[in-house]
Amino acid sequence: MLKRIVSVLLVLSIMVLACACSGGTGESSSVPQQEDDTAQQGVNPLTGLPGLSDEVMATRPVAVMINNIRNAVPQDGLSDADLIYEAETEGGITRLLAVYKDWSNLSQIGPVRSAREYYLDFAMPLDAIFVHIGKSVTASEKMQSIGIDNLDGNFLSGYFFTDRTLAAQRGGQEHATFITGEELKKLIADKIEDTSTDKQDPVFNFSEYKVVPGDVAAGTISVRFSGYLTGTFQYQPKTGTYTRSEFGTTLSDRANGETLAVDNVLILYATGSQHPTYPILKTFTLDSGTGYYASRGMAQPITWTKGGTDEPFKLYDTSGEELQINTGKTWICVVDKDYQNGTTFSE
Repeated sequence: MLKRIVSVLLVLSIMVLACACSGGTGESSSVPQQEDDTAQQGVNPLTGLPGLSDEVMATRPVAVMINNIRNAVPQDGLSDADLIYEAETEGGITRLLAVYKDWSNLSQIGPVRSAREYYLDFAMPLDAIFVHIGKSVTASEKMQSIGIDNLDGNFLSGYFFTDRTLAAQRGGQEHATFITGEELKKLIADKIEDTSTDKQDPVFNFSEYKVVPGDVAAGTISVRFSGYLTGTFQYQPKTGTYTRSEFGTTLSDRANGETLAVDNVLILYATGSQHPTYPILKTFTLDSGTGYYASRGMAQPITWTKGGTDEPFKLYDTSGEELQINTGKTWICVVDKDYQNGTTFSE
């Protein structure tokens, strides 16, 4: 009898609890689950970092050729770039290719300059829209052969503008011609039929955890590109990033005053030569080579390979395993291997 009473009380308790959970109406009720905002955000394939909307994830990045001669410093818009590629063009000068996955809210970019053919090898694997003002003969020929979407300011008046006061100060309009973020969006909307992309694979093998590479102290890295330019990267322990200096000046973004800072520095040595038909122009053979990866104040030697124009750089450690790099912004230095001994590392 006692067991029967206990069983009845247990059943009644369960029924009361069920009614309480359902609000007493007999209908099921559930508490909305809070979504993990980070999990719902797209991961930027250029940086490995979350935070992008579905719309941005489905949109092609933009790659802009930037002047890097002494008279053009400081530049505008570099602090917003996810990737910056740098290589010698001619006469010892380098140009920068600034790549933006999210170009929906940029302020101003420039000075915008002319294209060289191997910069197309940097942009093409990213499915990027290529923005420039002018181009070399070899770049023009390559653009036609590979069919890259490119926007040349020489034939697109009204979207780009020259700051006449700055041009007078810097000694030429090529050092002071820019495009605003709004005009960039308008230009792409007017001239590019399809801005969508399905390329979501990360550009590098990003590490889930912070990597401190190798055993080469890399508090200060000097990269000699030519007799004209040596770029210096200085590690900042408080932020875990590298700042960049050239011509005796730490680079900042003229558009917003921010000091340029990147999480990773890649130095890729390639075979460089003067173009056989146009000897004034530099050219690079981008098939394979050696180099260094630096982050968090340390560096390690690496090797790299690259297939065709639309194939990405593949990076490996000295054991032949695919290199893991830290998430964040990356500065990629493509250096003539004749200047390899001009790279130095120090604490």
